[in-house]
Amino acid sequence: MPSPEHGAATGALARYMEYELVKMGYWATDAITSYSGSGIRINDKGKDADFGWGRSDRPDEEGVRLTVAVEVGISEASTVLKRDIDFWLNPNFAKGNLVIAIKVHEDRAEIEIDSWELDQWDHVHRVAHLQISKGNKKGAISVCGDPLIISFENLVGRPRITRSEKDIIISKAALQVLAKKVSKEQKL
Repeated sequence: MPSPEHGAATGALARYMEYELVKMGYWATDAITSYSGSGIRINDKGKDADFGWGRSDRPDEEGVRLTVAVEVGISEASTVLKRDIDFWLNPNFAKGNLVIAIKVHEDRAEIEIDSWELDQWDHVHRVAHLQISKGNKKGAISVCGDPLIISFENLVGRPRITRSEKDIIISKAALQVLAKKVSKEQKL
């Protein structure tokens, strides 16, 4: 069930992604479509991502296909979040390239962000883990862990051709903004 925390997390991430795509050039914003609550149904199985991006130039018969899906977990068990990750990356169903899982802890000002993708054997594996926490001293926010990188190829579905085409690296400053917005909604 979407909540203010879901909206704060996906909104902050979406704004940062749009900023990075605009820096790549006009074509990048036209090449990618943003989806909020994008339902996908395959073989009577379906799922709504909290947010995601997909190629704009996909064939009509392919329908919506998220290349990058975002799942936000607030009260869900870790097993439910992992099931969602598996769905988006399943090569027989959603066929996504990358999932960003954002776990917001209800009882403390802490967020965990993991990115997941398939390995060469089509096994789902975590490629990055970050912990973002708000300290007691004037609300200082610390970010610990691997950088959060969305590769150009995962996002657009093709290798880079020009020098302006770059991987998107979500900065610590952007993650701190995301955490501040979520924390404000949590009222922690």
